[in-house]
Amino acid sequence: MLKKEGLRAEMFKGEIIKKTKEVMRYKKYRENLNRNVKYLSIEETFENPFEREMLIVKPPSEFYQFLNRFQSC
Repeated sequence: MLKKEGLRAEMFKGEIIKKTKEVMRYKKYRENLNRNVKYLSIEETFENPFEREMLIVKPPSEFYQFLNRFQSC
C-alpha cells in the first residue's frame, strides 16, 4: 500500500522509533516483543536456504544490531 502511494518506511523512521519507544513503556508490549522476537530471525523461520531466498529479502545486518539494542532497553 505504501509503495503504491510512493511512500517508503524509511521516510518515517524517526516517527516509527519515537512511537515504538513510547509503546515499550507498557509491560505487556515489552513482553510481547520479547516473546515474538524469535520470529524476526529469518534463519530460524525458514530453515531451508532455498526457500528463504525465494520468499524474502534478508534484512541488512543493521536491522539485527538495532533489534539487539532495542531488546536491551
